Amino acid sequence: MKTNQRHLVRFCMLSISATLVLLFPKHSFGQVQNLNDYVLFAGNGTVPGQSCANPASPGYAVQLSSSTTINGGTVGSYVLVKTTGSSSITGTIRSGNDVILSSSNTVGGSIAAANAGSQSGTSISIGSNFNLAGSINANGNISVNSGNIVGSVTHPSGTSYTGPMPGGGNIIGTPNLPALPTLPAPVVFPAAGSQNISSTTTLNPGCYKKMTLSGNKTITLNGPGVYVFSSISNSGSANSFVFNFQNSTSGTFKIYVHGNMCLGKVNATMINGGNASRIFSETHGTGSGAFTIANGYGGGISRWLGNVYAPFSAINIGSGTGNSEINGSLWSGTQVIICSGVTINFVSPGSCTTPNANAGLDKILTCVANSVVLDGSSTTPGVTYSWAGPGIVSGGSSATPTVNAIGTYTVTVTSNGCTATDQVDVTSNTTVPHADAGVDQLLNCAANTVSLSGSSSTSGVNFCGRVLELFQEPSSFCYRKFNRNVYAYR
Repeated sequence: MKTNQRHLVRFCMLSISATLVLLFPKHSFGQVQNLNDYVLFAGNGTVPGQSCANPASPGYAVQLSSSTTINGGTVGSYVLVKTTGSSSITGTIRSGNDVILSSSNTVGGSIAAANAGSQSGTSISIGSNFNLAGSINANGNISVNSGNIVGSVTHPSGTSYTGPMPGGGNIIGTPNLPALPTLPAPVVFPAAGSQNISSTTTLNPGCYKKMTLSGNKTITLNGPGVYVFSSISNSGSANSFVFNFQNSTSGTFKIYVHGNMCLGKVNATMINGGNASRIFSETHGTGSGAFTIANGYGGGISRWLGNVYAPFSAINIGSGTGNSEINGSLWSGTQVIICSGVTINFVSPGSCTTPNANAGLDKILTCVANSVVLDGSSTTPGVTYSWAGPGIVSGGSSATPTVNAIGTYTVTVTSNGCTATDQVDVTSNTTVPHADAGVDQLLNCAANTVSLSGSSSTSGVNFCGRVLELFQEPSSFCYRKFNRNVYAYR
C-alpha cells in the first residue's frame, strides 16, 4: 500500500450479487436457492426499491412455446411457469404459485409449485405424453393427463393427485418446496454518452448514446469493462457483436442500457479467450419488451451470450420464424417469454468473493540500489498476481516483481474471476552528496604521517578514502607526496 494513502479498488466479475431471502412462510419451504442456479427466472413486478405494471398475458410468468429446449439450470417464477407446446427442460422447475405444462413435455429434474396463496384449484396441471425424471412436490392439487413419472408425487392432506402411478409413489405429506431467491437491486447506471452508433465499429468501454444498426453491421466490444447506451434498437439482417476478451483471464463485459435493448436478428461471438459467464447485460426498459431477440431466418440462427437482467419489463426471445440460441441465463422482474425454435444452454453467471490485495510499502531507488523488489501480498488463498507499471524488470505475474523505474505500480489480484487492485509508489533519491577532502598535506623526513580532514555538508553520509598516486621527487628521496581523494556516499 502507499505509505501515506492506500488506494484499493475492488472489482467483482458481476455487479449482480443477490441477497437471498425467504419469500413465503418458513414452515412451507426448505432451503433457499441461489439465483445464479436459474437459467430462466421471472419476478412478480417488484424488485428491491422498484415496482412495475402487470405484463400482458400470461402475466408474471416464464412461458415456453413449442420446440423449445432448455439445457441445464433451473426454470423458476414467483407466480407461474407455463408451456404452450412441446418443450424439453433438462433441469428443474420451481414456481411460487402454479405450473401449467401442455402435452409432450419432458423434464429432466423435478417440479415444485408452492401455491403461495393456498388456492383451492390445481397447483400443477400437465397434459399428455409427459415424461419426468424426478419428483413432483406441490402445496395443492396435481393433475397429469398421461405419461411417466420416475420419482414420487407429494402433496398435503386434503389435496389430490390424478395421473399415472408415480414410480416413487403418491405421498400424502409435507412437500419439499425450496424457497425462491430474490432478484437483485437494479444497477445505478452511469449517464449515457453523446455518440450514436449506427455502423460497423470497435467500441472501448465507455458511455454512448443510441445504437441503431440496420443489418450486416459488426460491433466489436474491445475488452472487458462497462459499456453504457441510452437504448439499442437494431433491425434488418443479422448484426454481429464480437466480445474481444483480449486473452484476459479476469474482468466482465457489462452492457448497461437505460432504455430497451432490442437486438433483432443477432450473432454474438467471442474472440481471444473468454466465457459467456463473464458477459452481463442489464436493461432498464419499461416497454412491452425490455430485451428482445428475433429468430434468424434462411438457415441462420440468432445467438446471444451471457446473463441478461430486465428488472422492469419482459424478456422476449425468438419472435418470428427460424431459430435462436442463448448461451447464458435470462432474468426478468416480470416475464420471460421463450418463443418457438429457441434453445437455451445454461451458463451460470460468475460468482466469487472479492479477494484481498496489498501492494506493500513504497520503495526508493538510490545510487546504490538502482532496482527494488515490491512486496505484494494477499490474505486470500489461491490468488494470482498481475503487475502494471513503468519499469517491471521481472516477476510481473508474481507477488514480488523487480522494478527499476520511478512511478506508480498497480497489482491486480484475481480469485475465481473476481479481482482487487492496490497501488504502490516507487520514488528515487539519487542526489550526489557533497565531498571535501580538506587541504593538501606533505610527508617529509621529519613527518612520515599526516592526518587528512575530509568532510561533507550532506547529512547522513559515510566516508571512504584511497591513495590515487605515489610518486618520488627526482631531486630528493626524503620527500614523498600523495595525491589523495575522499569520497562521501550514502
